[in-house]
Amino acid sequence: AMTIGGDETERNFTWYHSSDSGTLEISVANGNSLASDFISIPSSVSKTANGTTNIHRASVFGLEYDTKYAYRVRNGSDVSKTYVFTTDSYDSFNFIFVGDPQIGGSSNDTNDEGKWKNTLNTINSMFPNTNLLVSAGDQVERGNKNNQFSLFLSSDAIKSFALATSIGNHEETKSSSSTDSLYLYSEHFTLPNTLVTGQLEAKSAPGSNYYYTYNNADKKISYSFYTSTEPTTPFVQAFGIGTLPSVPGGFVPV
Repeated sequence: AMTIGGDETERNFTWYHSSDSGTLEISVANGNSLASDFISIPSSVSKTANGTTNIHRASVFGLEYDTKYAYRVRNGSDVSKTYVFTTDSYDSFNFIFVGDPQIGGSSNDTNDEGKWKNTLNTINSMFPNTNLLVSAGDQVERGNKNNQFSLFLSSDAIKSFALATSIGNHEETKSSSSTDSLYLYSEHFTLPNTLVTGQLEAKSAPGSNYYYTYNNADKKISYSFYTSTEPTTPFVQAFGIGTLPSVPGGFVPV
């Protein structure tokens, strides 16, 4: 997944691979390909909660405005396809807002994947200059099913968007037979400025909150609130006085 960073000049990348090392390769795009002077950014690596594979995370900073980039990930001899994304201009941007893609909600994961891919292709066709996709939660039906997260992220189209996801109640799913249900969301989405149990953390997890600014024109902020019975007050208190950037407006997916 490619997710939003702390502001519009940053992106975070997350992927699974069994290798203990990996790299993100990125450059200003040469058409739809990497330029010969691409840079390689080593990934940070950690085990998944169930210990079956590794999570790779890499971040880029200082992206130029209104610029097309190409990227891919490499783990030894395994190299992904090359994907492209475009940053927004300095003084304006559009974004797409979606709610409850909920892969698996129809009890047919493959059917839901196909409809989600069609939605993303339609978005790309109708709004080709939109680069930020805000999801208000429930990306999947069952938060303890890794396959549903994989299907949510399977299309080529989604890899051109900076994703800003929120956790939904379906991502909080617990199962007595699953030890990783509380971690799959954070294992797939690397999010900026996260707050967990009242403390800033480098890693997001179900129940965490986060914020980012996007575009210097009017500086929007997004928060991702816990959706269960735990109050959001600690997050507002922690970030509400002297910590959040001063901005004239924002939006709050809850």
